[in-house]
Amino acid sequence: CVLSGADKGMLGHITNRIEKLGLRKCLYVGLVPQEELLWLYKHCACVLALGIYESSCLPIKEAAVVRKPIIAADIEPNVELNESMSFLLFERNSPDSLAHRIVQIATNVYPSSDEIERNSAVVRSYSWNKLGEQYLQLFRRTYEKTIRP
Repeated sequence: CVLSGADKGMLGHITNRIEKLGLRKCLYVGLVPQEELLWLYKHCACVLALGIYESSCLPIKEAAVVRKPIIAADIEPNVELNESMSFLLFERNSPDSLAHRIVQIATNVYPSSDEIERNSAVVRSYSWNKLGEQYLQLFRRTYEKTIRP
């Protein structure tokens, strides 16, 4: 188990819990350079997106690009993203729910190769031009509604 990313105030709680559970094979590496992060993604069994205060979870998209199984907290942005992709959601405040999802991946119950390929295709279809055009359309509609209610 490798934990990466900035400590947003929960690292002490997490490391205490890891020690209490006797999970000796967990390592916190902090922020890592992009090349190392890519290596970690390519060599992991799955990616856990555990954040519960996200507006858009970049690790989910990064995991999809490198074709890895994904487990994510059931927060609204992840639930919405899962409508176009296929990954496992766990109940954000339930360690048992997360453990169940990890077992599903460890025992090859999930995902299928089709789901992995679909996730990768969805993320690869993203483009800044498409996003910009969607925002312009939204702004136009909003502007027209304020002028002609």
